Amino acid sequence: MLRYRAKLANLMLSPLLARALDASQSESDWPPELEDEIDSWQQERASRIRQADRRYWRTVIEELRELRKDGSLMVEGMPV
Repeated sequence: MLRYRAKLANLMLSPLLARALDASQSESDWPPELEDEIDSWQQERASRIRQADRRYWRTVIEELRELRKDGSLMVEGMPV
């Protein structure tokens, strides 16, 4: 199974993760430089995901505020 992980990472994930999988097969710990690269990659990816999340929820919250202002929201606990 481990020998296929690097191939899978090459197909589906970033080259950085493929390097990490290769390193995990040959070494007990990742080199510090690789850990730093992975950390940076994760931070950048998380930032993009949080940004997309904020953009999505901003429109949902705006719509809910408009519905509340118009009195169109149901009262909590009322039967649907």
